[in-house]
Amino acid sequence: MSSEVLGMFIRLKRQLNGGANGYHAEACKMLRSDIYREPGKYNDTTEMANAVGLRRSRFSVAYKEVFGISPQKDHIRAKISKASYLLSIGTLSLQEISEMCGYSNIYHFIRQFRSATGITPGKYRKNF
Repeated sequence: MSSEVLGMFIRLKRQLNGGANGYHAEACKMLRSDIYREPGKYNDTTEMANAVGLRRSRFSVAYKEVFGISPQKDHIRAKISKASYLLSIGTLSLQEISEMCGYSNIYHFIRQFRSATGITPGKYRKNF
């Protein structure tokens, strides 16, 4: 059987099952709660996939089916959300905030924050 035909059968089976099955959907929902509670806990999509017991590619498909966003983009969103909150309370340094949000490099944190919000973390803090 050709890989094209096999792929067609796999997609058909997923459609008949309603996309991500119940177990995978529940596992993704629990993981997402964990990601938003503690965004620094996971370093990448592979670690998230391992946490729910799926291969990385299947996990990415299931996650996107459930939430409409890739796990990587949602993870970034969770990090930026936590960073925004921590910046608004104003007691921690940018280095501390970047580490708490799972960034090992403060410059990567600053670039990603600016890309997501349109302003730097320092300017965001000054607005509060």
